[in-house]
This record gives sequence, structure tokens and C-alpha cells, in this order.
Amino acid sequence: MEASKRTVSVHVVTYNSAEHIEDCLEAVLKQSHPIDQIIVVDNASKDHTLHSLTKWQEKCTIIQNNQNNGFAGAHNQAIRLTETDYCLILNPDVVLEPDYVLNTVLALQNSPRVGSATGKLLFKASPHHIDSTGLIINKARRA
Repeated sequence: MEASKRTVSVHVVTYNSAEHIEDCLEAVLKQSHPIDQIIVVDNASKDHTLHSLTKWQEKCTIIQNNQNNGFAGAHNQAIRLTETDYCLILNPDVVLEPDYVLNTVLALQNSPRVGSATGKLLFKASPHHIDSTGLIINKARRA
């Protein structure tokens, strides 16, 4: 199946993320690969994150938790609501390059033994400095 036929959902978990969420969602919407679904799960933010999300209601599914279900718990909520080929799990302070999803889908398709992929994380203030290139999980399931 070619990359253009692979479906992708994007999941973002917020907790007091008003400062970053709009830049994150704008970058998601500028992807060259189609995004089939965007789900934002708010873990009971106490800042104005929910107010910031009101303008995104037509483009995103927004879930408001009454308590903080944690990073994994909230992402599992989002995953249960999707039926896409791929789920992109994002932090709200991440801003994607426009071809990020396309390149990731192509990399996964070209490596059938790979179960997950991530991109290189660069510092926004110093984009030539690498923050992370991902994690390797060992047999003991430790990163």
C-alpha cells in the first residue's frame, strides 16, 4: 500500500499546555500527508488550555478529563477512539516539519519489521542541537 493510502491519527495529551498547543496543532494541520483524525485529551488543565482549544473544536476531537489520567492513560483513551493505520503520539510542545508524517509513514512501510518510529527532536531555540533521536527498548523492556 502506498504512503498516500495509509491513514494517520494524531494524538496530543495536554496538561497546562496553553503556551504550546496552538503551534503544535498548526503544524499538524500543515502536514503534507493527510491527517485523518486529531484527538486532543486534556488531563484537567488548570491554565487556559481548554480556552485555547475552543478554536480547534471543528478540526479536532477534544476530550476533557476531570482528573489527570497521566500521559499513557490519556493516550490510551485516544488510541481506543481511532481505527487508523498509524497513530502519532505527540507532546503539545512539539512542532512538526511539514513532511514529518509522510517521511515517517514511508520509513515504516519500507521497514516491515519495525513496530514504531520517531523523528529527531531538535531544540527550538537552537535547532542545530539534538535533544533526542528516540529510544531503544531492550529485552528487559527498558529504554
